[in-house]
Amino acid sequence: MTSRRTLVSALALLSALTMAGCGGAVEGSTPDDAGGLSLRVGVVPGVDVGLLYLAEEQGLFEDQGLSLEISEVQGPQVVTSVISDQFDIGYAAYSPPLLAVAEGTELTVVAGLATIGEAGHNGATLVRSDSGISDWADLSGMKVGATSPRSLTTLTLQTAIAQDGGAEPVEVVPLPHAQLGRAVADGDVMAAAVVEPFASQAIAEFDNLEILGDSSAEVFPVGGAYTGFFTTTEKAEDEADAVAAFRAGLTEAVKYGNEHPDEVKTAGAEIAGLDVETALSLPDSHFDVDVDPAGLEILVQAMLDQGWINAAPDLDAFLGE
Repeated sequence: MTSRRTLVSALALLSALTMAGCGGAVEGSTPDDAGGLSLRVGVVPGVDVGLLYLAEEQGLFEDQGLSLEISEVQGPQVVTSVISDQFDIGYAAYSPPLLAVAEGTELTVVAGLATIGEAGHNGATLVRSDSGISDWADLSGMKVGATSPRSLTTLTLQTAIAQDGGAEPVEVVPLPHAQLGRAVADGDVMAAAVVEPFASQAIAEFDNLEILGDSSAEVFPVGGAYTGFFTTTEKAEDEADAVAAFRAGLTEAVKYGNEHPDEVKTAGAEIAGLDVETALSLPDSHFDVDVDPAGLEILVQAMLDQGWINAAPDLDAFLGE
């Protein structure tokens, strides 16, 4: 189910009314009555998305002659929604759009956002303290919990296990974020790949849990590509002015967000379903509109190694180069 949180300004009103009045695709980035541009942006909810709302509230996109209609959508649905023209731009971790590109869909990056942090900043793999599991290879062939068999955390967990010598694939049990810690504590799964704040909450709630490690930090370098905004190649070409305005506004937002991380977390708390105190306890994210190609190459290789894709997608095309 898509939950919509629309930020309405004078420039955004036409786009909002159009979306409310029909169920089909619309041209979201054509000039509106005020002479500006508008874009429909679909985002996977998370604390970092607070930067987008913060930038909208501060007028950083309006300064570029652009208004946004921001909608929240769950997981891989954001990719299909961009492809079907429900949204002009989508925001997610890079693995879902790259899966689509590997299957022949023409998508391109608009801008990066969050990057990989230091170990312990990207979530955790939780195990029971009495499990005897002390390294990644111990999870080879085990039943593990994750939000999706094709999530980035699942991929990095599988890759960390393989890099440590584990030869057998894990059996992934899909569970909501908030249930992953309990599943490990109750012995329903041997481990779970959990993002923050759910990892810290689970450790606090269940005294028989411990952290095995941060699989994302095991696989990717600090500063590597983590999440970003993407669109179809056709949209990037046809609506080049609006896409350029979005990137310019986001560039200013990233500068502000890196200097004021608590404001980003406060703005993103409700979106992530957290209270502000919990959001402020999370590690600071680092934002960058530029995407590290080397990080995406590592991601693609991991997808190949784990059998998610059969051939490497054209990263130059995906990066718009």
